Amino acid sequence: METSTEVINDAIRSLDWNGVQDSLLRDEDVDPDPIEVCTASVDDWNRYVRSPNQAMKPKYMEWRDGRIWIVECAGAIDSLTAGKFIVAMCLATGTGDEHLEPYTDCHDEEPPAGAVLAEPDCSFGPSVCVGAVLPDGIGNWLDFQTVNVEVGVCQGWPGLDRKSAIWREHVGVQFVVSIRLSPKLRIRQFQFEERVNGEFPVDDALNRAPVLPIDQQHAMLRFDAHRLLGLPAGANLPSGFNNPVEINLFQLVEQVRQRANA
Repeated sequence: METSTEVINDAIRSLDWNGVQDSLLRDEDVDPDPIEVCTASVDDWNRYVRSPNQAMKPKYMEWRDGRIWIVECAGAIDSLTAGKFIVAMCLATGTGDEHLEPYTDCHDEEPPAGAVLAEPDCSFGPSVCVGAVLPDGIGNWLDFQTVNVEVGVCQGWPGLDRKSAIWREHVGVQFVVSIRLSPKLRIRQFQFEERVNGEFPVDDALNRAPVLPIDQQHAMLRFDAHRLLGLPAGANLPSGFNNPVEINLFQLVEQVRQRANA
């Protein structure tokens, strides 16, 4: 009898992948519909995310309403953007990845009971050497991430909002960066969300951070170094670590455009 992960893998492999790509990689004003893979319980999905045997990386899919959906196609834009973001963050800290470590293809090792597992395109968390203390509810350093980054090329803002809602529930996360880039980079937008007085603003359009264009006027991201490293305000920062840590998202996307010939 097949395991639930094998059933999901079989469903993924049985898809018409030319059709999937044609459907998801349209560069139109209307966001494409996600592609249904199969029905699955949240436990089936979480087992798949943890499994080393995956027909498709979980970061390109989501679990919702008892079904698994493909929301992204692996491609140059999303992988380049995530990779460039990691490089930009390491340069911006002033100490590379010595004190703030980048992660890809990671999920909670010890999630809260009933939580839906998900994987960001990239994330960052403090190194053990920094001297931070694990927040209550986080059992190991791999689960302590202060920044989660999601890149949407096929999925529009409804999908990015669902991912953001997951990250905003994570205890250690201080910043959520959502980046919306259409397949030919005709659409370039971002949302930079951060905790205020220890809490993310409530989930409505009036209180959440606005979606802004990625242009020379709006696209400078500024991260408070203490919150990046999980340190109390006023604590000593590692020698050479910048405060604030700044990333120019406009320059980053221009680099992506040049590499992808979009």
